[in-house]
Amino acid sequence: MDRRQHCLHIITKFVILLKSPIYTVYRAVHRATGRNCSIKSLNLQRFSAISGLSSEDAEKEVEICTALTHPHFVHLVDVISGCNALHMVFEWVDGQDICFEITRRAAAGFIYSEAVAAHYTRQLVQAVQYMHSQNILHRDIRPHNLLLENNENNAPLKIHGLGVAFRLSDENNKCPPGRFGIPQFMAPEIIAGQPYGQSADMWSVGVVLYILLCGKVPFIGKPAEVTRQIRAGEFSFSGSSWALISEPAKDLLRKLLRVDERERLTPSECLSHDWLARKQVPLRVHLIETIENVRRYNQRRRLKTNIISTLYNNHWTTSSKTPIPPFISTFLNEKWPLPGGDSCDFECLLPPPPQKEEKTEEINDILNPDERIKQQQQLDKTLKNKKLVDVETVGIERVLTSLNFYQFPN
Repeated sequence: MDRRQHCLHIITKFVILLKSPIYTVYRAVHRATGRNCSIKSLNLQRFSAISGLSSEDAEKEVEICTALTHPHFVHLVDVISGCNALHMVFEWVDGQDICFEITRRAAAGFIYSEAVAAHYTRQLVQAVQYMHSQNILHRDIRPHNLLLENNENNAPLKIHGLGVAFRLSDENNKCPPGRFGIPQFMAPEIIAGQPYGQSADMWSVGVVLYILLCGKVPFIGKPAEVTRQIRAGEFSFSGSSWALISEPAKDLLRKLLRVDERERLTPSECLSHDWLARKQVPLRVHLIETIENVRRYNQRRRLKTNIISTLYNNHWTTSSKTPIPPFISTFLNEKWPLPGGDSCDFECLLPPPPQKEEKTEEINDILNPDERIKQQQQLDKTLKNKKLVDVETVGIERVLTSLNFYQFPN
């Protein structure tokens, strides 16, 4: 029995949930247990070409996921390896990521208060404490990687997204300089290109807590401005949404978002803080404005993810093996800014733009007027007839702009 037959022998009833440049996520049924599961199918060839990492790096994710058996982590059930693919079978989690669940439950009539935010934060810190006890750094803690186990109101939080996690030799060791994850959630020492340790994850916890309390990210703007704010530890509690947040919650945030990593709270110190240790009961006022901010935040995240999904959809490109042009990341973040929205889910795995002669101008900026008219006519005709689109031919701006007027398949 070859590897593919072995995979089909173990798993059945595949449904594609997400398709990225590097991996595809399926919902399936595990034949042995009859239970739903999710499968992350990693294309090792593209993984190496796009991320610059090796198949050994992919196997490290398997090793780390196997080691993390805490209730607040999505458990790895099985692993199936092939010549050019690695299939990781995880337990099925019915809930969405925490921010989508906040708005869904609020729409269903449930109260979302500071007490609820404290409940989720406590579970997140407990999971991080366990992970750090195994000398593992997540390096990509953000709402997208924080799921709720099911649709019940008391569903526990589950962490996943360990593709860039790193195991230290000991708790005092540090990761070598390098940026992984989403810029808005990176600690100052990572932004500065310095070695970093476990405290970098606690900074990300602080950013997540900020979002849970007000519905916005603390660092907003173009990449250069976000970098400056992070390195200066510049954030504020201004705005009407913060009027309903208690001082203990703000105090915890200040101690998590410390620029000096030596002054940042550890997980155990965080759990001992008055706000999480239940020494002061968090307020139970329904945070209406926060919920509305979270809803907008979700829309921005979904839009950016759909843009990348559209560019990789076979309906829109004549070559599914062609990686996203390197200027697209710059375009999404600078030429088409979405304040408050984090970067798309796949961008964290893209390598930094080459320093050599790299043309980062938007395609339509280098076309003469006649060519622009021709490209627009071609795109309009394609949209009308629903034919294949070569993104590099029609121009990325035209494709992105068309997202405002046309419904694309996910």
